[in-house]
Amino acid sequence: MGWREAWRLSSVAFRELSLQAIYAIRLGNPPPSGRLDKVVRTAQRRVVQSKVIIASVLALIAAGGVDVVRLAPTIVSSPFFGVPVPVAVFQAGVLTGLLSLDVAFLWWTGLQVLPTFIASGVLPVLEPLPISDRTLRRVAGILYLRMFDLPALTVLIVTPLFVGWVLGAPSGLAIIPGVVAAVAFALALALLTGRFFVRRVQGSRGGGGRAILRWAYLVLWVLPAFAMFGFVIAAPGFLALLARTAGAGPSLTGDLLVSAFPFTFALLPSVVTQGGGVFGLDATGVGILALASASVAVSNDSGLLHVAAALGTPSIGIFGPTSPWHWAPLNPLAATVQAASELPCRPCHKPVCRLVHHRCMRDLTPEEVLAATHQALAAVSVGLHRND
Repeated sequence: MGWREAWRLSSVAFRELSLQAIYAIRLGNPPPSGRLDKVVRTAQRRVVQSKVIIASVLALIAAGGVDVVRLAPTIVSSPFFGVPVPVAVFQAGVLTGLLSLDVAFLWWTGLQVLPTFIASGVLPVLEPLPISDRTLRRVAGILYLRMFDLPALTVLIVTPLFVGWVLGAPSGLAIIPGVVAAVAFALALALLTGRFFVRRVQGSRGGGGRAILRWAYLVLWVLPAFAMFGFVIAAPGFLALLARTAGAGPSLTGDLLVSAFPFTFALLPSVVTQGGGVFGLDATGVGILALASASVAVSNDSGLLHVAAALGTPSIGIFGPTSPWHWAPLNPLAATVQAASELPCRPCHKPVCRLVHHRCMRDLTPEEVLAATHQALAAVSVGLHRND
């Protein structure tokens, strides 16, 4: 059975999940009176209403945050806490808060619906059916995503649209990695905390340890609920920290902020629109950070290839008209790849092939590059090199 069959099964299972989420029949509540199909439609309608409410809140948060971004030049025209705040820094700080609130509200939604999903017993009902474990896992994944579909799509679509409307289309595209990371992180966090509560806390025996866990889980419910209040209270101090850090130039504090989630993603629209450095980080700095965190770097003979080698990242250099004998990256795991063809014109060190055929690059196959890449990754996996 493929994804189409899994989707059909999930549609049937989602009706049962909606029924249990609204009426909690399996938890001992009496079944509602009336025709079953009407009861199911009522349950599904109420589930959709809940999603619409959450999605509306997320859309309002996005609209408010992006409106503050739009007013950034006016807001920062006067010194903030005695230190002028650069527009790019202010915008990155506001987008950081926006992505953090998206994570908080999606997580809060997951904390509410996941225990209901597990306690509904929908998946155990499907286990006796003649379907494979793989199909059952697909059904479970689809059901989990359907519980978040409208709120998650609101974050994924509305936020880039609003950012693009205020800062331009390139910035709207630049924030997409941030919203995708925020949604993925929130769903994973909800799954982790919800499963822990159901398995270790809900329905378990009493005792001091279990009581503490129950109180801790209640606190988890409260924290996202007060996320907006906490953001409003902490925002002035956070923006002041950003202003002082940006004014001081490159520093350890700035590096920590740049590398922290979700600030890393919130910087991208500012880097795209400003074209200059934020905390000393411009587009080249973003590329250097990406190379430093990469498992392996595959590049033509360029400056970034040697930057990756200097950072300790395993580097695969693709050499065509240039000479690896002169310009191979200096890295313990560096490898160079050349076309196996005998070419008397190589190396010519010319950007345009004088003989027009450009065989030094065309004769190089993707399989050769992929083999060198796999060799470098295999060496890292067995501990021959540590990417610091």
